[in-house]
Formats: sequence, C-alpha cells, structure tokens
Amino acid sequence: MAESVYQSSDVPDFDTYPETPPPVKAASGLKPGSEGDRSALEKCAAALGAAAGKVVRILRRRTEDMRNQPQPDIAGFVGEIVDYTKYQLGRVRDGATARAQEIEQLAREKATLVLRETRVGLVRAGKTAQRVANDYPVQVALGAGAIGLLIGIGLRIRRANRA
Repeated sequence: MAESVYQSSDVPDFDTYPETPPPVKAASGLKPGSEGDRSALEKCAAALGAAAGKVVRILRRRTEDMRNQPQPDIAGFVGEIVDYTKYQLGRVRDGATARAQEIEQLAREKATLVLRETRVGLVRAGKTAQRVANDYPVQVALGAGAIGLLIGIGLRIRRANRA
C-alpha cells in the first residue's frame, strides 16, 4: 500500500501556481519601474544597486580566474574593483549634490514668493482696515472698546483661577 504524501500549508502545491505573473497596470500610463514614477531617492538607490550588482557580477566572473593567478594579479583585480566602486559612488554623489542644489534653489524661490505674497496681503489688510476706520469711525471705536473689555474680563478670570 502506498504511503500518503505529506500535505501542509507551508508546502506549496505547484499545480496551482500561475504560469506567468499577472501584468502590472500603471496608473499614470507609464510603464512600471520607468523613470517617471520614481522619486529622486529611488533613482539614487537604483543607481547604487546597479553599481553593486555590476561589482558582484565582476567578482563572480573572475572568482574562478583568481584561484589560478599569482598574488600580484589578484591585487590588481581588487584595485580595479575599488576604482570602479569609487567611480560609481562619485557619480551618484555628484547626482545627489546636483539634486540637493536644485531643491535648495527651489526652496529659496518658494520662500521669496511666499514672503512677497505675505507682504502684499499685509499691505492690502492695512489699507482695508484704514478704509473701514475712515468709513465707520464710531463702530470701530465701539468694537475696540468691546475687545478691550473682553480682554480685561479674561485676564481677571485667569488671575482668579490661578490664585
């Protein structure tokens, strides 16, 4: 009599696996993984990953060759890998520096624009307040008095609660 095959949820049933993975739909019409839908940080990380992958590929390709080479040739090979890695890191660093300078410039421009809009808003508010004070002097005086009275009441209540 044949023994039953062990079945568990941690043992996959390969008959239920799809033959090909389902296609991924992009929301913006761009292909998934394209440059348009990636942030600057993701692009830098991808560049570093690609550089690391190339180093690993070079190391794997040359591993067998290094076993048969004398010691000075191995040191030269390691030097080449170090030079390539330094080059890739420099490229990524230069790209990140350029992007940081762009962001800094954009932040300065935005701050200047917000400051200008704030000044215009303050001037406009001042002119509106002056116009209202000229058009309705009695109402403005009564309003200022009411606000002063409310502030005084609030200070008295606060002082009484603290004591």
